[in-house]
Amino acid sequence: MRMKRSGTEDHVQLSEITDAVKEDEEAGLRKLLASMYRSVIRKRLPGLAKDGHVNMTSLARVWVALAEENVEEGSLLYNYKLLSTALLCISELWDEAIFVEHCEFVVWFLKEASSECHQYVSGCPPSELGFVNEVTEQVIKAAAYFIRHVITLNHDSLLVSQSDARKWLLRTRTTIWALLENQDLRLSKAVISQCGMAHAAYCFLLSDRNGMVVLGEEMREVPPISEVCIYHGVMVVYPSGDVKGISSIIIDRLLLFSKSQDPVVLTLTLRTLALWVDCAQHWDLGYSLDSALIQELEALVWDLWETHVEMIKGHLREIFSGILKLHVKTESLSDTAAVENDERLAALVDKTRDADFITKSPYYHLQQLAEVMPVSCIIRRFPSLPNVLITILLKDFTKTQLCQLTLSKLVQRHFDELTPDPPTGAHDGTSSCLLDNWRGTWIDELLRVQEEMQCESFRVNAGFIQYMKMLLHLHTPALDYILGWPGLGLLSRMMIVKSAINEGLLPQNQQSHEETDGGKLWRDAIPVAIMHDAIRSFSSQILQDVLWVVIHPSRSSTEPVLEEDIDLLRLFYSHNLANQSPAFRHNVYQWTSRLFLRMRDRLVMRKPGNTAFLEQQRVLFPRYQGFLTWMLELCWEAIYVDSCFSKKNLCLQFIRDMLQVFCNHPVLGVDSLGLMDWVSEQSRFERLIGVFHDSVQVNKNLALDICLEIPQCSLCLVRDSHMAGELLGRALLFAGSIKAEQYPAAANLFILLSRHPGLAGVLHRHMLHASLAIDEERLIPDDDETSEDTSLVLCDFLTRQLVCMFKGMSGLALMQA
Repeated sequence: MRMKRSGTEDHVQLSEITDAVKEDEEAGLRKLLASMYRSVIRKRLPGLAKDGHVNMTSLARVWVALAEENVEEGSLLYNYKLLSTALLCISELWDEAIFVEHCEFVVWFLKEASSECHQYVSGCPPSELGFVNEVTEQVIKAAAYFIRHVITLNHDSLLVSQSDARKWLLRTRTTIWALLENQDLRLSKAVISQCGMAHAAYCFLLSDRNGMVVLGEEMREVPPISEVCIYHGVMVVYPSGDVKGISSIIIDRLLLFSKSQDPVVLTLTLRTLALWVDCAQHWDLGYSLDSALIQELEALVWDLWETHVEMIKGHLREIFSGILKLHVKTESLSDTAAVENDERLAALVDKTRDADFITKSPYYHLQQLAEVMPVSCIIRRFPSLPNVLITILLKDFTKTQLCQLTLSKLVQRHFDELTPDPPTGAHDGTSSCLLDNWRGTWIDELLRVQEEMQCESFRVNAGFIQYMKMLLHLHTPALDYILGWPGLGLLSRMMIVKSAINEGLLPQNQQSHEETDGGKLWRDAIPVAIMHDAIRSFSSQILQDVLWVVIHPSRSSTEPVLEEDIDLLRLFYSHNLANQSPAFRHNVYQWTSRLFLRMRDRLVMRKPGNTAFLEQQRVLFPRYQGFLTWMLELCWEAIYVDSCFSKKNLCLQFIRDMLQVFCNHPVLGVDSLGLMDWVSEQSRFERLIGVFHDSVQVNKNLALDICLEIPQCSLCLVRDSHMAGELLGRALLFAGSIKAEQYPAAANLFILLSRHPGLAGVLHRHMLHASLAIDEERLIPDDDETSEDTSLVLCDFLTRQLVCMFKGMSGLALMQA
């Protein structure tokens, strides 16, 4: 059976495969191997084998049969990729018996597959090169992994002792070497990297573990990229002792390639150098790096820090960190005094101090130095370091992220040095002197720099916020100290409070009890005076921040609103509804709507049998009712005709939302809070009708929405037909006006009047007054009359009125003629 790529196999489900295995084991296992390219199958295979759904012995035999069939029939190249992928997955699950049984066949298959890939690579057109590279990478990767697996299981002697197996191994190594040495094959970096790994593995297996064999004179014949990949493979495959013996050869060549202008060669060289330095850390202490070599590596790292390639920067960090750790290990720098007095580390700190912080080099140096050197030692050697970094954090937006990472590393390490015990809460057991030292170094310096820069007129950037979050996470009690700093602006204070709430550093659902010399604390953490100052501010950003802090829209929808929050909300709404900023009005409306929903959800919440919860609910109901009634009164004062547009618009939206959220609710009832009765009172209703004459259409629509929210039983028009007649007369007057701006008011009045169930009599009187023909039977009041019936009568009346107006205008025209 030949495996071919098809669309149906791309959608094979795991359950279908396991069911197929149960019905017909061989057919099911073939389907499983054909689906091995899917990541979900590869991840689940160990679990299937462990649970007994898949027999690994049978799976190995099916794989061997498939591979034999495909090679003998001249298989498609894609099938080699499938078989190699399957081999990578299943061979790591083989036990020793399966491995011994199939090891020789796998070596033969890898020889055939690699030879086939070499032929394809040598003659494929450019349009197929990407796919051929992909297949070749997978085949060579399987070859490298399998041989390394053989070496790990100590079965290398079993293979090398068999003449056929050794012959196949030599032929495969020859094929891999042909791929490495030919520069015209247009192989991808991934293929060459896998070839280097596989070549090192085959050389190790065939050379009786003599590391010098792979580094013979023939190495000079391969391209630089291939040579670097072979060095990387040697350090991965060969034992530490062998690598140590040939390290001088490898490092000399790598340093030569590190000067290459080819970015691919440079990246692979730095990757191999990082691995070399890592290996050197595990050698015995008798080995020490030459001073000139260390200086050359440090110079290489310093020169390349400015690259924009993230992969190169990652390798550079690994190299520099490895050099520092190796130096500390070889010099036995076990205590702080030895580290501080070490000349090489001191020279690196001095070099960083003298560097230009516009470049990236000093930041990366500081991050790595903090790993091996106490931050207190670095600061003693570089006293202005906190000031330099914090100034750059607040001024240079291009270095915000890099500076933030460096500060985070230094501040965290410094805090850990001063608090050797595991951080818990407020660190009550920590010496206040040590904390004062840390606070003076990082917090005081930040506040002084910001005060000098007058940051209230300077945009607070993301780096400042992240830095504050980190400080508060390390030492939450520092919040009170920060907010009490005299030179800290109100905007910065509110941003810090907002960050603390976002990070969950303030107590939730807790009434304030503590007081300080400055007065009461909100949520036992924030001085209420600061909140009051923010509410009375003229800055829209500060006002939005303080409202967000009090409402906190992301809170749970059933968290109660505390009395102290309501006090702040009363103060906010009474001072700031006339703000002209559209963004401010939008945010205030959105957050207030969420507040109403949160209050409603809390009121309808039920916990039967919970006495404490029921008691809390009895307290919340009058608190919420009082606040909502106060809000209605405040809003009603703002909807007179000539009031400020922004304030009137917000207030109308608040009234509409309160009626929609709290009235006609299946749990709360029609009007349990009394809001509907309050709104439908006649004098307030008349003021609402007056908004129909507003110059802004959106306000007219909001007023109509509010009127339509009032049920008919509460509508004062129903109780007072004289008022309905007045409004009808006013609507007719507006409809006949020559001023276009009065037509929307007439339309709103007609819409409102159409809901009046007793409108027939009122219409009758007006029709008689206008001397219009009228159908008496249609105007007989009916107890079952609905608003639709009234609307039909009103439409009929308006049609007659318009016809009469048209006839009058035509007669006037004839008289003038």
